[in-house]
Amino acid sequence: MVTDKKFKVLIVDDEPEILDIVSDEFREGGMEAEVAKSSADAIKKIESAKYNAVISDYKMEGGSGFEILDHIEKMGDNAPLFFFMSGFYRLQDGETVRLGVEKMYSKPFSVKELVSDVKDVLEMKEMV
Repeated sequence: MVTDKKFKVLIVDDEPEILDIVSDEFREGGMEAEVAKSSADAIKKIESAKYNAVISDYKMEGGSGFEILDHIEKMGDNAPLFFFMSGFYRLQDGETVRLGVEKMYSKPFSVKELVSDVKDVLEMKEMV
């Protein structure tokens, strides 16, 4: 049985257009979506609020998604799920699992597919 819980996600990218498009799609999908424009901003938000998932660009001005992933890994059981989106960096399937990344999306990607995948993974996690 799927819960009626509203999931909260954090989208991280240094491109305002990407943040707008992706966050709007998550909201249309029934989730609460917040945005961060840098890895430093994302880490501050993660420290002050609880997110079910973080969807981050890999390469950003002034930082990278790996800085966020490193921070999340230290959170233990309270860590949000982590998804990468990138136009520059490719991870092999085995590498994503080893690093704790749920899935890697290469730009350009289907935003609807991203939202659907994230929601599916979060709902499955809730059922466990």
